[in-house]
Amino acid sequence: MGIVLSSVLATGLEYPRLSRTNQSNPIFNSYECADGRWIQLACIQGDRYWAGVCKALELGKLENDPRFCTHEKRMQNNKALIPVLDKVFKSRACAEWAERLAKENIIWTIVKTPGEVASDPTPWADGYFKEIDHPAGKKLKIIMPPWQFSRTPPTIRRTAPEFSQHTEEVLTETLGYTWEEITALKEKKVIA
Repeated sequence: MGIVLSSVLATGLEYPRLSRTNQSNPIFNSYECADGRWIQLACIQGDRYWAGVCKALELGKLENDPRFCTHEKRMQNNKALIPVLDKVFKSRACAEWAERLAKENIIWTIVKTPGEVASDPTPWADGYFKEIDHPAGKKLKIIMPPWQFSRTPPTIRRTAPEFSQHTEEVLTETLGYTWEEITALKEKKVIA
């Protein structure tokens, strides 16, 4: 999101949501593999990585194709190149593409599902996820703040309230209700 936010901060304009089929840089895009998994290419410096992408995807004939031979040309002809890359990625499973891309030092990643991210040991080890004890006797898995400071690590001071846990407190201290009014609301089943 850094590039998107930098653009908004620099221009003051909303960043448009683009379809992956109209991505200006075809090698900074996501592609579905034969097994239904997705790979995200992240080659911002298109000319630096183009030859490696062509080698990994066995697209040697496209490396010097006049429509795609430079970053600018690939951007101009993105609507022609993206379907080619879509077709190629759909021809093999994600694991095979991962191996091929890694050999060529391409910047890429496997797109994970939320469940895969939640079970990945890395964010747990890095302190982005944590398991805590809830006062109700349950264990809760939570997301920690994304920023980390060495002198002031993030802490959990309290958990979210249970249903109606603070109703009386809010009504008396914040809104000025009397206990008689609260009792009447409970009898009418307006509050729990």
